[in-house]
Amino acid sequence: MKDEKVKINMRVGQRLREVLEGRAAVEDIRVGTLTNRLLQEELGKVLAVGAEHCVVEGEDEYEQHREEIAKSRDQYYIFPSDAAVDDNMSTKEDNTVFPQISLYFTKEQHDVMNEIVLRRGAWKTVQNGHVKSYRYVIVGMLLNNPACRKLGAAGK
Repeated sequence: MKDEKVKINMRVGQRLREVLEGRAAVEDIRVGTLTNRLLQEELGKVLAVGAEHCVVEGEDEYEQHREEIAKSRDQYYIFPSDAAVDDNMSTKEDNTVFPQISLYFTKEQHDVMNEIVLRRGAWKTVQNGHVKSYRYVIVGMLLNNPACRKLGAAGK
């Protein structure tokens, strides 16, 4: 029996969407297929270092461990700053301009994303101890992927 996947629907900002659409057109695949593939690449990196070694550029934890991160960069996953993620995240509900993308994750990947969201506590992502949104984690991972680096928002 195939492992069940966790489905998350979300919108991304117009600039990020245009990059994804352009890349998908070149590869002759759907935007959702490409987005899922890029996220799987980044989740492989996240799982390799563990949620405890995922930091956000410019945040206190990042600054406190800056020297250690510089010495062993491959032991950390650095998410872009919240400001960089905000710049590439949709806030509009217009489905014709910002259609949702269906994203699929394994239970293990979903659990790690939960842990990262809970540790970060980004604005409106956690309510009463429960994760309500993965937007900062997902958009952050997309911005870190080489396919989206031309937006200039990746973590260092």
